[in-house]
Amino acid sequence: MSQPYSADLRERVLVACERGDGSQVEIAHRFQVCPATVSNWRRQEREEGRRTPKPHSGGVPSRLDAAAL
Repeated sequence: MSQPYSADLRERVLVACERGDGSQVEIAHRFQVCPATVSNWRRQEREEGRRTPKPHSGGVPSRLDAAAL
């Protein structure tokens, strides 16, 4: 599984969009992310007012009990 993008990268992409440093596609290519990612980050900022990723939800609970761990 690939690693999530850093909060710093997200912030730099959003700042580039705010400054009008190019289209979303140009900014996506410059930062080596998918254009849809740029679009999603901008939508999340606009609709939810957040510039950071959501916290990790915890994933699948462990099948091991305390004794096994």
